Amino acid sequence: EKAEAGLLVILKSFIRSAERAGTVPRIVATASLRQLHDGAAVAQRCGAELGVEVEVVSEELEARLSFTGVWCAEDKPAGPIVMVDVGGGSSEIAWGEAGAMRGFVSLATGAVRLRQQFCADDPVRPQRLAAMITELDAMVAKLPQIAAPQVYAYACSGSIRRIAALCGGDPSELSVAQIDAVIESLVAAPSRAERLLIPAMDPSRVDVLLAGALIHRALAQHFGWSQFRLSSGGLRRGLLEAQR
Repeated sequence: EKAEAGLLVILKSFIRSAERAGTVPRIVATASLRQLHDGAAVAQRCGAELGVEVEVVSEELEARLSFTGVWCAEDKPAGPIVMVDVGGGSSEIAWGEAGAMRGFVSLATGAVRLRQQFCADDPVRPQRLAAMITELDAMVAKLPQIAAPQVYAYACSGSIRRIAALCGGDPSELSVAQIDAVIESLVAAPSRAERLLIPAMDPSRVDVLLAGALIHRALAQHFGWSQFRLSSGGLRRGLLEAQR
């Protein structure tokens, strides 16, 4: 009930902002409600309170919207592209060409969920970190290979941008070697206080960046990507394009 009340406060703020801008809000829930046993009921109650439908989207629709958002943000390339969006509760990988998604896979974990399951303690305990990596590798190993292998994938999550900020340099590309270096620095700072001292650390992401970096690395290793290209597109851009 407390979490639901907090969600309503946030959504009401968003609706007020949309109304001031003269737009009609569309509220979309992803894994945070999709994975709850009563997620549909929560969405229905929130929608009734707000007077606006709260739509719980499927994994496929989430992947499709994110793919469209990235494709549009990257000036609509005609050739094949791969998109990865590591969220809080799930991670979507989609591929296609000329704006049409040809396939997708969904990993049933994200940076927040993985961290909560294994490394919620402060400081992070080495044995829990090892268990997290083992479980993540096992989950990723079950993902099928995609139809159009690429050297790189477009990444559009908030966590990948924060990881890139920790690396400095070119903010538009991030190699797997750079992600490895970020993981090493985060593992070497097991407490929250130590991680906050890392240059360019975002306090709002300090607890989940390690899990996010591990997911990106595991996906890159599984699918054979040597780097990520950071995209400003994603789910929100896809929603905007869908309204046109």
